[in-house]
Amino acid sequence: MRRTGIAATLCPAGPLANPIPSGATPSRVPGLPPSDSFNNTLRTYTTIEGPVWIDDGLYVSELLGPPNPPPSRILKLEPPSTVSIAVTSSGSNGLATDDAGTLWAAVHADGSISRINLQTGARSPLVSMYMGARFNSPNDLALRSDGTIYFSDPDYQAPDAGAQTQTRVYRIAPGTNAVTVVDATLSEPNGVTLSLDEATLYVSSSTTVTAPGHAPGGVYAYPVMPDGSTGPRPATPFSTLNIDGMAIDCAGNIYGAQIGTGNVVVLDPLGTPVAGSPIVVSGVASVTNTAFGGSDHKTLYISAQGQMGQQGLFQVVLGVPGLPY
Repeated sequence: MRRTGIAATLCPAGPLANPIPSGATPSRVPGLPPSDSFNNTLRTYTTIEGPVWIDDGLYVSELLGPPNPPPSRILKLEPPSTVSIAVTSSGSNGLATDDAGTLWAAVHADGSISRINLQTGARSPLVSMYMGARFNSPNDLALRSDGTIYFSDPDYQAPDAGAQTQTRVYRIAPGTNAVTVVDATLSEPNGVTLSLDEATLYVSSSTTVTAPGHAPGGVYAYPVMPDGSTGPRPATPFSTLNIDGMAIDCAGNIYGAQIGTGNVVVLDPLGTPVAGSPIVVSGVASVTNTAFGGSDHKTLYISAQGQMGQQGLFQVVLGVPGLPY
């Protein structure tokens, strides 16, 4: 598979090792999230989401539950265990980076896709509306090397009024704020990621909530054209599992956080489970997302939600490097 963008820089050539070594078991990153007034010393049910590796550290969002849209902040991990508050009030869910190392966020606070200045914490929205109304609650995003942005817009953290009448997946053309619809047939679209060659867009959607006339839930694999536009939704899903956030390794395998479980399922580019899948995180309400980081990009970081210490960040060293979000 031809590798472009970040993948071309990070991924080694030649044969790769087994992705999941025998005995690979995730361990908790201590101190993330910090036990403080934001989460009522961990007693409040909170969600750690959107892990992304930039330069020397991993950034995640921590968001509370209702009322909507909920408060959230961005935390930073400098391995092995230095945790700090990078942005005190970000309003963010999913996070991503472009080839230049800029932090981008799906922001439920104002319904935007925004750049985040890590020095000042300032948010610079690129888009925040479609057809005269704010987006529901942008959840996850993926950036193509040409600048195209794809994002999901479920209504999990949406305000009661003034948002979109349905959930959709969108595309922003590179260098513009022009928004087009990728798919309007998915109920609660969620995780978004690109294949190594950027020729396939993966989008997960709820398998437990299917609106009348909408497609069955699962992970769908859309063909991506050279100009960044996408082909029609495939008739059948790539996977029928109920997946939240996803990441890709340098072999093209997909690491999906399975909603309502501690399982990270690992599927090869054909959708077949990889030997050793799933990777299991114990003691969480649910895993939420995945990303690769560390100096060699072989550490898989797994975010989770819950309360009383269920929420948090976990890590496991794998045999194959992967992409930073």
